[in-house]
Amino acid sequence: MLTDAAAKPTFCNEQWGRIAGRSVDYLLNMELADLIASLVHPDDREHVADLVRKFTLDKAPMDIEYRLIRPSGEVRWVASRSVSRCAANGELLGFINLLIDNTEQKLAEQKISRLNRIQEVLSGINSTIVRATDIEQLCNDACYIAASKGNFQVAWINIIDAQSGKVTTTAAAGRMPGMLMLVQPT
Repeated sequence: MLTDAAAKPTFCNEQWGRIAGRSVDYLLNMELADLIASLVHPDDREHVADLVRKFTLDKAPMDIEYRLIRPSGEVRWVASRSVSRCAANGELLGFINLLIDNTEQKLAEQKISRLNRIQEVLSGINSTIVRATDIEQLCNDACYIAASKGNFQVAWINIIDAQSGKVTTTAAAGRMPGMLMLVQPT
């Protein structure tokens, strides 16, 4: 995408439009602030807007990664690189923006991160099994490891009494105090 000195889009290729899930005409008829508001994921908007404001003032190259939302609601991860476009005399003519869809890479990274956390939890619990001296310590340590290393909001262990069928929470850990109150050991 090319913009003028005020960051108003003046040219956009079809690929940029495909990534954004919008027509080239739509993109060319929008102001920069409106593009950010309509394209960027709500959780990323403020950060993107701040960086874009800084970029348009400093005119130094900008690399940023964020999520776009297509009209269908589909979320796409993109890497964006923006540079200033200047005349020979140094006058700012506008900006050049390159957009790369890196959704598949981000999803793979998230999956690898999740699997690494699971492996860390399993390894930690295996070590706990070897060193625990009683069932209470084992349960408490396992819940702590699952919540802290596995990044789970809450983890708990219930034991069912085989004769009475009574369910007893033996251990719990996590970052959701309200939930932890519901599953406190009894």
